[in-house]
Amino acid sequence: MGESSIDGALREVKEEVGLDLQPEAGKILFTKIRGTDVKYECKEFNDIMDVWLFEYDGDLHLEDATTDEVADCKWMTVSEIRKFYENKKLVQTLDYFFYVMKADEPDYSHIIGKMVDGTVDRPLGTSHPRHSEMIYPINYGYVNNALAGDGAEQDVYIFGTNKPLKSFRGKVVAVWHRFDDVEDKWIVSLNGEDIAEEKILGDISFQEQFFYGKLYK
Repeated sequence: MGESSIDGALREVKEEVGLDLQPEAGKILFTKIRGTDVKYECKEFNDIMDVWLFEYDGDLHLEDATTDEVADCKWMTVSEIRKFYENKKLVQTLDYFFYVMKADEPDYSHIIGKMVDGTVDRPLGTSHPRHSEMIYPINYGYVNNALAGDGAEQDVYIFGTNKPLKSFRGKVVAVWHRFDDVEDKWIVSLNGEDIAEEKILGDISFQEQFFYGKLYK
């Protein structure tokens, strides 16, 4: 409590493997808001996972660690780590690591900022067609005459109203890129104004908590 994401990452690395990493050498790969017990009005979630990647050129200093939670450590390549993972020698929740490491940085400059119109096939307050327990806290639809990576219409999350819609017109202000799927989700603002990253991640977490991804603005 009261600790920033970057401060927590630096502290954990120091505590467990004895390395003093520099904040400017790190970048956040993605943020994931997780949990099924979501209180939409006050935005309370079970947890938030931030995944950081740091550049570091130097030796390991396990003797400088401030806890005894680590018995040994070594530098490993991605392929070496994958072999451990495939042989069940690493926790299976590390699967996000491989999605991120093999992903190229996408370019959405031709998408973000464009005006789009479309149809709302899952209005705010309705349930998912296959998972009735999933209720849409925002309007969800697709862009007319635009196809996504899965060959179907381009899906969008629609921000800017608390009422169910049948159709929409707005500005794409961000793109949610799924690492473990073939389609992205466009974030549309009805009034064209920017939307805080925290609000986007919070409002789409009801569905995106089941995927690994990153928000691009």
